[in-house]
Amino acid sequence: MNTTFLEKKKQQFFGGFLLFVLFMIILISVFSFFDWKWPFVISLFIIGVVLLIEGSDWVVHSATHIARGLGISPVLIGLFFVAVFSTVPELAVILYAAFTGHSSLALGTMIGSVIATLGLVIGMSAMITPLSVYSFTVLLEAPFLLLSAVLLFVLSFRLFDFGSADYVLGKIDGALLLLFFLLFLVYTWRSTVFRESKRVEEEFQHAFGTGLLPIFRTLFVFCAGLASVFFGAKFVVMTSVDIASGFAVDEAIVGLTLVALAISLPALVLSLVGLFQKEYDLVVGNILGANILTLLLIGGMTMLVQPLFVDTHVLFIDMLVLVFFCALFQVFITTDKKITRIEGGVLFAFYLIYFGYLVWYAMH
Repeated sequence: MNTTFLEKKKQQFFGGFLLFVLFMIILISVFSFFDWKWPFVISLFIIGVVLLIEGSDWVVHSATHIARGLGISPVLIGLFFVAVFSTVPELAVILYAAFTGHSSLALGTMIGSVIATLGLVIGMSAMITPLSVYSFTVLLEAPFLLLSAVLLFVLSFRLFDFGSADYVLGKIDGALLLLFFLLFLVYTWRSTVFRESKRVEEEFQHAFGTGLLPIFRTLFVFCAGLASVFFGAKFVVMTSVDIASGFAVDEAIVGLTLVALAISLPALVLSLVGLFQKEYDLVVGNILGANILTLLLIGGMTMLVQPLFVDTHVLFIDMLVLVFFCALFQVFITTDKKITRIEGGVLFAFYLIYFGYLVWYAMH
């Protein structure tokens, strides 16, 4: 990381981001004054998403710089640290929803974000240009994503909560997901450090540079990013609950559709940038890593502190759709180590069908 990032963010803040936030605050105040509920809710949802995306960017870069200053190797940071913090929007929304008693919204967001990145982001990216994958690390991660989805589905069947009348994911389930995540980290680390450490270090330096910044300035940026993420998550969860209540639909549907799409926007933008730079391994690898972290790390952390009750529709429809998308992606990525335009079109088409079904289900 170097001063270029902070200078760029400073220009964005004073040039456009600050004006946008001020405009949205004025707009929200007007809607609140005239008691226009839905324009107020939608505007608050939009500003929440913007705060999440912008705040997570500050958190990722500042935390990466702090880790580098502490002497953590670029290979370790590139493999795990960046991936962990790249899932900050999902982590913030899912944890906040679970802590405030909206477990359906939390689980729907977790499942929906993975489906959206595979069907929408990977699908659209491959339709633009075939995604050839040469990285051993990326090919190694694909089976873990499928195993993670299957594990989440199996654990939902009250395996360790015999006294519960509902399908539930509890503390033991969360601990098992975290254990599986640790196994994934160890396996990936041992496989990568001998094969692709130089490539990972080059990618890290390309993304974050090699310079160091004063620690207090970096800590300030980190704290400002966390505050932005917190309020963004709060606004997104609050407005999502209002939307679910206003349209008389389950909160899980809102998480699977609206929230999942919103927090998948950064992945789509980064993927398009990666396509123009022809960094296809990076495009697929970032999405794979983020999805594994969402299911194992974020899911496990959430279940340790708050049980997630699983609706039968989520269990027998949405989770099976999640497994289906992960299996389809696994088949595509292992055939010729490439996701072709046709395969991308298949992923995208299935996502549109699934999204359309959710809209239809919500209306009936």
